Amino acid sequence: MLGFLKNLFKAGDNSADGLKQPQREAIVDLLVFCMYSDRTVSLAEDQLIQRRLESMDWQAVESIDNYYDRSVTRVRDILSNDDARTSFLTRIADRLEDAGTREKAFQLSHQLFLSDGVESPDETTLEAELRSALL
Repeated sequence: MLGFLKNLFKAGDNSADGLKQPQREAIVDLLVFCMYSDRTVSLAEDQLIQRRLESMDWQAVESIDNYYDRSVTRVRDILSNDDARTSFLTRIADRLEDAGTREKAFQLSHQLFLSDGVESPDETTLEAELRSALL
């Protein structure tokens, strides 16, 4: 899992992906959250995330590994707490900033849910929450 995140790190100040660093971090947080929402991580989900995120220009002082570890911890803490989930999704939407970026993030999460061929009830519920929070 951490392997795909290492591909995100690219030195330089120019943003080839058109995103600001807080938007990149929000997308990573969202995809980690979506991946763990059914408490099962499939190879197909990992591969989809890797393909989608490789073009990001990670431009943070914090290493990708550290950011990922903190993201997983945040996700584990909020998965079963409805208030925390709502707050988390609101913060994600705020960090994504604009409607176009929120739409792209929603589409990435939708693709992630479909990638393993099995949409669980947890994923269906989360997708409805995402639609409400992001769109």
